Amino acid sequence: MTQTWMNLRFATIRPSDFEDKVHFHCMANLAPQPAFAGMWTVHRRGETDFSPMSPIPHVKEKRAIILFANPTDQLQVAALKEFVQGMDATGTDAPPMFWAAHTVAPEVRPHNAVIEPTPRDGQSLVTGLMEVGIDGIISGEPAGFALALAIRMQVHKAEIAANTMTEAVYERRRRAQDFNFLKEYQECALWDYLRNRLAPTIPPCDASLGSGELRNLDGWTFGSCRQTACGEVYRLNRRRQDGNALGATGSSGSRCRESAKMVTKANIRGMSSIMGLKRMIDVMWTVSCEKWQHPNVIRLKEVYHSPAHIILRMEYGGAGSLYARLCRRSKSGSSQRPLSFAKTSQMMQQVVRAVTHLHLGPKVCHRDIKPENFDLHEALDTVTLKLTGFELAIVQEDPNSLCRCACGSVPFAAPEVLLQPSYNAMTADIWSTGITLFEILCGPRTLEKALGLQPEESAQARPNKGGGRPDEAVAKKLVEGFQLKGYAGRLMQSHCLRDAEPFLLSIRPMVDGMLSVNPQDRWSAIDVKLAAEYIPKGNPAQPPATPQPELAIEQHPSTDEDDKKSEDGNQDMEDPPSPLTNCCEPRAESGEIEGDVDGEQTFFLAEGSP
Repeated sequence: MTQTWMNLRFATIRPSDFEDKVHFHCMANLAPQPAFAGMWTVHRRGETDFSPMSPIPHVKEKRAIILFANPTDQLQVAALKEFVQGMDATGTDAPPMFWAAHTVAPEVRPHNAVIEPTPRDGQSLVTGLMEVGIDGIISGEPAGFALALAIRMQVHKAEIAANTMTEAVYERRRRAQDFNFLKEYQECALWDYLRNRLAPTIPPCDASLGSGELRNLDGWTFGSCRQTACGEVYRLNRRRQDGNALGATGSSGSRCRESAKMVTKANIRGMSSIMGLKRMIDVMWTVSCEKWQHPNVIRLKEVYHSPAHIILRMEYGGAGSLYARLCRRSKSGSSQRPLSFAKTSQMMQQVVRAVTHLHLGPKVCHRDIKPENFDLHEALDTVTLKLTGFELAIVQEDPNSLCRCACGSVPFAAPEVLLQPSYNAMTADIWSTGITLFEILCGPRTLEKALGLQPEESAQARPNKGGGRPDEAVAKKLVEGFQLKGYAGRLMQSHCLRDAEPFLLSIRPMVDGMLSVNPQDRWSAIDVKLAAEYIPKGNPAQPPATPQPELAIEQHPSTDEDDKKSEDGNQDMEDPPSPLTNCCEPRAESGEIEGDVDGEQTFFLAEGSP
């Protein structure tokens, strides 16, 4: 019956009714009509040889292959799958293959032998055949001219789809080639021409460093990596001549560690970006020279240029940051790490020394002072801070010159940075230093919670990358809070951690002077340096014997009358909120820098002059 039905299907048609180079493969032992003998092959499971000497691979030259198989015969279905998989394995240029179901005549055909091309129930047979490589299904078992037309339609559809796909692939390849050409041209213009003309402090690209992950650098091996406010920083360990790392100490017992900051070149996309990178490197070389180097300012050792990164090899500042250490102090339970009186004193003194040195020595304005930008190394009885993160730093020779680009991190950015078209970067640094001292005594994020700077408002203060000035809501809240005289000192006293209370007598007048809303009334670096000399250094039980310096008291005092009002509760302001016990949540992310090399933690940097 199956042979009879095959004869009927081909009885009224000729080979010329099909497309040229169409070949038929039958999974059952069925003979074709004599006219179709040259276009017919019988295939049985396990009997087909796909080697180069067999006739099967030669059908790859055909225009299409029509596969006859009974869907109710498991042996024929298995042979069909074997053939399709074998043809696909011979190469990517196999012709399209279409399955034509063949059972018996319609009047005696079982209902389960009808195969639909898009089954509603998701038949596993059809799905499996499509997955192994079948390009289409000729359903309904047409006969005569209907069979010829169905095959011609499937062949044309497959060819149109193949041509469309080929054109799409060609177009994508052409665009990819154009993109790669433009990218290479941009790389050449940026890192060869512009680097040489605008940023000669950046060395030429050293292809020997490779574009992948670095393991060694100029005799140093890469160690652990940590994420900082300015990007990825790796610890570097010195290698012996035998190639083994020395670890924390060299053969003589001296420390042999440095650090490497990785600046991704893909983030630097224009002239303003490369100028910002040049400015950062120039400032770091300035503060690293023999004349201006300082124990609390990170020193730059060397600059390397690989195909993928600008690598800054620097002095090792520590395994963590001041911000992370303050967070651990503010935690509760077994994860808490208290700070001793001596270490707290050392932290505040070193923060002040680093900033005042930059202002009074090399005339450098950091413009992003915050606990995250102080690397910290802690020993048993001492702590060492090193100021880092010079992405926004500039040299300001004239103390009266003004900056026109808003940059920094809320709430460390001074109000005039957000509200005024220009500002003095040195006085803005003093504000940032005052907020940093505030967090050392009261814990991270205390000020943000006390002033009601909610995360959503902090997000409003961060514009999209490349946007204009930040939202003014945060700056206005800072102004409203600190415009009252002595508010900063009273707020710090209200939120000061119990272990840090012995510092209030000396730090409170400093904070009042440093957090003055009016830049003209704000303390200078000289005032801060003089006042820092009286930060307690000995036993906390012994009160400081020397009062604040006369200059600081006269110019920026917290008057006796104000103190009395604070004690009596009759001040003309609301009492600050109650002390916070846990301020160790992650600080809200600052936004992005227009043209900056990292774009993390700082909220804005407009194009143009710094």
